[in-house]
Amino acid sequence: HGYRFDTNLPVLLVKLKHTTGKYIYYLFQNTELTMIDLTVTVTGLKTLAISNDFGSVDTAKPFQPFGPAPVTGSSLIIGSSEVFHKTCSSLKLNLAWQVKAVAYGATPSTKASYLINGNWGLPTTNDLFLVKDGEIELNNFSNAMIDKPDFSENGFYNTNSRNGFLRIAFSGGLGQDAYVIALRDYLIGQAKPLPIGRNPVPAPKVPMLESISVTYTAKQAIALNSRQTNSHAHFFHLGPFGQSEQHPKLNAEKKVYLLPQFTTQGEESEAEFYIGVTDLKPPQNLALLFQVADGTANPLAQKATLHWSYLSGNEWISFASNEVEDHTDGLLNSGIVTFAVPRDASAANTILPTGMHWLRAAVADNSDAVCRLRMVAAQALAATFTDKGNDPAFPAQVLTAGTISKLGQPDAAVKKITQPFSTFDGRGAENSLAFYTRISERLRHKDRAIALWDYEHLILEAFPKIYKVKCLNHTKYEDEVYQELAPGHVTVVTIPNLQLQNLRDPLKPYTSLGLLTEIEKFLSRRLPCFVKLHVKNPRFEEVFTEFDVRFYDGFDNTFYQKKLQEELTRFLSPWAFSGGGSPTFGGKIYKSVLLNFIEERPYVDYVTNFKLFHKYQPLGQKDEVISPDLSEVAGSTAVSILVSAPIESHKINPIITVGGKPFSEQCRCEV
Repeated sequence: HGYRFDTNLPVLLVKLKHTTGKYIYYLFQNTELTMIDLTVTVTGLKTLAISNDFGSVDTAKPFQPFGPAPVTGSSLIIGSSEVFHKTCSSLKLNLAWQVKAVAYGATPSTKASYLINGNWGLPTTNDLFLVKDGEIELNNFSNAMIDKPDFSENGFYNTNSRNGFLRIAFSGGLGQDAYVIALRDYLIGQAKPLPIGRNPVPAPKVPMLESISVTYTAKQAIALNSRQTNSHAHFFHLGPFGQSEQHPKLNAEKKVYLLPQFTTQGEESEAEFYIGVTDLKPPQNLALLFQVADGTANPLAQKATLHWSYLSGNEWISFASNEVEDHTDGLLNSGIVTFAVPRDASAANTILPTGMHWLRAAVADNSDAVCRLRMVAAQALAATFTDKGNDPAFPAQVLTAGTISKLGQPDAAVKKITQPFSTFDGRGAENSLAFYTRISERLRHKDRAIALWDYEHLILEAFPKIYKVKCLNHTKYEDEVYQELAPGHVTVVTIPNLQLQNLRDPLKPYTSLGLLTEIEKFLSRRLPCFVKLHVKNPRFEEVFTEFDVRFYDGFDNTFYQKKLQEELTRFLSPWAFSGGGSPTFGGKIYKSVLLNFIEERPYVDYVTNFKLFHKYQPLGQKDEVISPDLSEVAGSTAVSILVSAPIESHKINPIITVGGKPFSEQCRCEV
């Protein structure tokens, strides 16, 4: 069938028809099935095995159904592997006569019966088959049908046949014997004239069929709410990578749905990731390296909860909590995940390519809070540097990929060692000044977070990737909720070291979600029991301008328009460019300062119609707003940082000269 279905039965494939509108899977995803009633009507079936007392009959051309000289008991036998191996609700014969039978001395009649367990029994209603065209309704066929699909070629009736045939036999013949006697008397009497009023003897006509076919209706009930099932009917789910049969007999506690389900512990999965492993022999431990692209997770999203499961008999079974050791913190950082794969994990599945053991990582929501993957590799281990009198600065050096290529002590069981990525988290020996600073801070905070100063310096010492920290007491910052009068809540806002981060947006230097999680875990072990901690990114609020500018003669408008946009962006967000500064909390941006900066550009003649706008998200609202023209811009909260909007957001309209007069290129009007 093209989909590796485990059946040789005919398959009806039903697919959702998607249009440009709503994805309609959601309309049917929770539809539970208890029964499928399948009804098939076949009209004009001509592939039949037909024979009579003289042998098989070729129905491709007109034929004599009962032979050249039908007598009482002459029969026509109709067989079909298709018709008699179904549960039919109606059965009809379609006869098209070329020559209808004309009997001598009697009305021709027939009797039909079915073959049941090798015996002709269960007669159907007698009918005048020989004088009737069109459909002929048959009855009493229920016990003659066997619900056992047979896809072999139609076989002709023989002594070994047990079921699957219908016989139509003459019950009285055509009066052939009486006709012969009457014909003899007629020929003898030809010597003398035929008496007045007496007609010649009519000859019986042998019936000739032009075509014969069967019309039937079959029904099949497929029960999906009981473990009792008809083994000749199956229901499959066709997924993106394979298919699987669905029925309570396979899993007594599982409901059967109309469409494949993508769920994790009863919740709908927003995203799933599949890993196939060869040569795994459960029960066995499996260590996989997950190398992620640091900082690619959405830093503003809530941390996603990662659910691990394995495939067994086309069913996803969750790992127990003690069977997974995750050093990636939910794929927020590169690391090794070790699985204790249970014994019941199997490689003989059809929902995914067979021959492999499959693992699945799934999230119910916030899938963008997981970093993008660079590599997944098996047989992974972590190597840690051990100081053996090395240069004190050596641990801070980064060993490039491929530096480590063999074991210190060879092991015959290990064929090869590879180092796919550079080393990380190395720190050189502490100099005397750094040691004095660290010890002084330690004596002050005693490794406990009590005052705001304690929070900030604990983080800066433990996390070199953090450049600046701001701690706010009685401040709640959770999801879209921000309150500056929330007793018991402490909010920590961080800015990363831009030289050590792969930023999604250089204008908005967010700390990665993985690093925020590490900071929260680090502080949670040093907090008073009554503090509710929030570790978040700042609220970056955009500032952009709109103005008309006149460039000096000889300066290309298009080129210097773009150059001015870049310089304005650099001035507002210098950290986004090499050699720039760092973002700071608080502060204001004045229109006069920006205007002075623009006018000092060597290619700018003058500026007019200058406007300054502030784009931010008000507290308690989901949508951002744009302020009217302002003379100064300040952050809306204590955790806000003012940044430049994207370069193209600064709307700069060059003023050109037409006929010696200034002319705005945007509005095409005189100034």
